[in-house]
Amino acid sequence: MVRLGVVVALLGVAPGASAAGAPAVATTATSSLAFACAPTSIRVGLATTCTVTVTGAIHPTGTVAFTSDSPGNFSATSCTLALIGGNQARCRVTYTPTGTQTGSHQITASYSGDPADATSQAMTTVDVPRGSTTTTLSCPQLGDPGVSITCTVTVTGSAAAPAPTGQVTFGRNQPDGSFSAPGCTLVAGSGASSTCSIDYHETSYTHHKIYANYLGDADLAPSYATADVFFFT
Repeated sequence: MVRLGVVVALLGVAPGASAAGAPAVATTATSSLAFACAPTSIRVGLATTCTVTVTGAIHPTGTVAFTSDSPGNFSATSCTLALIGGNQARCRVTYTPTGTQTGSHQITASYSGDPADATSQAMTTVDVPRGSTTTTLSCPQLGDPGVSITCTVTVTGSAAAPAPTGQVTFGRNQPDGSFSAPGCTLVAGSGASSTCSIDYHETSYTHHKIYANYLGDADLAPSYATADVFFFT
């Protein structure tokens, strides 16, 4: 039986080096990521929990960084892996969308790797639909023919979403009625509501139904309201 030291000496290669004289290099194993967020569909301003599980050669260590292709905030931009058994480790963050953009947010998880495990990446998608709105229209119930009245529209969105923005257009059921403008631009008020106003003029003695149509914005869906005004003396 020949001892290892003797063999090394005969070959002229120092222990821990290759035959070419270069240090021996350890091979880094591949790693894989399982990545998902729950719930998979949320409104703007609400949070989803994103969990990543890394499978490696032995027990993966290091961190996982997170990015989104859409407007949103993470509870932390990275998390540190914790061993869950065997060759797997896990960590999680929460993600809160601040805008809908295209309606879905693509989130990427990037594993930093460690001495035994290579870097890896995975992606998942969170659906962020536009939030619902409620529109109310307030006009004087009684009006005098030939005298303009002022109607105010209020659009309210979900508490977690930004205040509604954009345009409100108006219509009426009587052809001889007229508005001071085709529509008005919402101005943010308190909380999740925005308002704007318009003047309406009528010369006949009759019942008028006025329509207010909120067109929606990037985060909030359209809605409408009606009001009844009676013109007589």
